[in-house]
Amino acid sequence: MTSQSARISAPSAGPAPSPAARARLEAAEGGPLLLGDWQRALWVHYRLDPRHLQPLVPFELDLWQGAAYVSLAAFTLSRLRLTTGGRIIAWPTHAAQEHRFFIVRTCVRHRGYPLCAGYYLLAEWLNNPLSALLGRQAYGQPHRLAQLDYRHDPDSAPVSGAAADPAGASFRYSAEPSPGIPNRSLTAAARSDEPTPSARGSLDEFLLERYTIFTHYQGVDRLCRLWHRPWPQRPLNLSAQDHGLLAQTGPWLAHAQRAGAHYSPGVADAWMGRPTCINGPACTRPWRTQG
Repeated sequence: MTSQSARISAPSAGPAPSPAARARLEAAEGGPLLLGDWQRALWVHYRLDPRHLQPLVPFELDLWQGAAYVSLAAFTLSRLRLTTGGRIIAWPTHAAQEHRFFIVRTCVRHRGYPLCAGYYLLAEWLNNPLSALLGRQAYGQPHRLAQLDYRHDPDSAPVSGAAADPAGASFRYSAEPSPGIPNRSLTAAARSDEPTPSARGSLDEFLLERYTIFTHYQGVDRLCRLWHRPWPQRPLNLSAQDHGLLAQTGPWLAHAQRAGAHYSPGVADAWMGRPTCINGPACTRPWRTQG
């Protein structure tokens, strides 16, 4: 993979990420290809020196005050459906309508797309074989199969979960809502038990409000534009055990420090755009969306 120089972000005085992302997707594609509900999401964040991460990432790292961040995201996707075709093409997506995800991602930008602050997928596990196949072939997402057991009911603490691949490597966690801020690296965006959107220009917003997925698969770089309402979120005090699954994503973990965690009840009717080829031999194929 070709290493890129990193970019340092600072609190933004520009448009809020969510409405800007909607306008960008509508202008580029006219609207979403897919809709879905992203439910009961949990994130765990790690901070590290970008020198230990950039060699693993084929895009330019997006830094916060000189530090790189890797985030784990565990959530359930439900009611996945195409926005066109009605019942005629509804059946192919029926088997993929609901499944769980366990994602390892980092903040990146692409030089040709200065308004596309997003995230690169270091790894992505899910529990639906059909979705794994479709996502890999169409979007270049690094899908792998795993057993995902999430207990993200906010009314029954602690929140907990486990992800385990067929070889037995796993990641396990439990978490309690935090009435304050569990780590000084996180902002005071949410001090109550009620989930609220991240404060403008905060680290919480930098980590959570990202609306472009970047992927690299078989020599091809792609992006996928997203839109949803801002994540309602609250901080968590999280305990993690058994990091074997993360070891499969590269040696970055040995240089990282935990930087907090978040929980969100989720967002409904999230938009997902078409796969857009931005670099590689597949970009010359006429059926590939061009950036």
